[in-house]
Amino acid sequence: MKKLLSIQSHVVHGYVGNKAATFPLQLKGWDVDALNTVQYSNHPAYGSFYGIKYQANELLEIYKKIVEVAQVHYSVVLSGYITSKQHLESIIEIVNDAKTHNPNVKWFFDPIIGDNGRIYINDSNSIIELYKMLLRQGQPFLVTPNHFELELLTDTKITNLESLKQALTKFKQLYPLINSIVVTSVDLAEDPGYLICAGSTNDSDTFIYYKIPKFNGFFFGSGDLFGALLADSYINHEASSGSRIDILANSLNEVLSVLYHVLDYSYRWQLNTLAKSGQRIAPETKIKVNDLKIVQCKKYFTEDVELRYSKMTY
Repeated sequence: MKKLLSIQSHVVHGYVGNKAATFPLQLKGWDVDALNTVQYSNHPAYGSFYGIKYQANELLEIYKKIVEVAQVHYSVVLSGYITSKQHLESIIEIVNDAKTHNPNVKWFFDPIIGDNGRIYINDSNSIIELYKMLLRQGQPFLVTPNHFELELLTDTKITNLESLKQALTKFKQLYPLINSIVVTSVDLAEDPGYLICAGSTNDSDTFIYYKIPKFNGFFFGSGDLFGALLADSYINHEASSGSRIDILANSLNEVLSVLYHVLDYSYRWQLNTLAKSGQRIAPETKIKVNDLKIVQCKKYFTEDVELRYSKMTY
């Protein structure tokens, strides 16, 4: 059975971090070990929350005990939200140890810094520098920054397709050992009704991208779900013949098509909930969707989904 270690946040209520990743991956046949960096009552966008942050050494000791008693060998490590430079250092140590047991371990790495021009991690300068160091060393296999994070990692402002290509080119120049990069949620003023999801590999000059129609809402946990689905889809497509850029392109189309259904279902659920409560929603109002309906959407994780998007190259 495929074995995956997911190192992310945990909420008791809702679906972000490990709560967004674990169930879909299990439905897809993965044996998932979820190592929680925090345990919160709910995600902070609710306005308030309660919970604890695990110390960096606690993450490492938990991992070591798993390896000791269960003799687990992972094929994939998935990582997301971290709370400090020390936590990232522990995760690097965990991945390095996992590679001693299985040199073919693939690390799917989300370099979480912030979004929409806002940094939301503490000690951001030292964490960003550590991100850059491990990217230069080529430790992660596939990296999934968002629009804002790619700008920070490349010191390149992204305002249109041309500058997006420049940022991706610079990423590959700065971090040539990274196998693949996928940049999510690129919001360009020249195409306001769409988000761009783009990617490239370090063995190809081709840049592929998909245009995804925007929902008029805010979602929480969608990036965590995206990362989990991408790890699964990439590993599956990798088993087939084809170039690495084609593997990446096919994986992205599959993941984005599944994610569309989850977001659409969750968005409509929230609209219905607001309507039943008697709230009047103006057409231009952006709806806040606190919780993805992961369980209600389980069929999209187990059944073949029609591909919705057309691959474009630049």
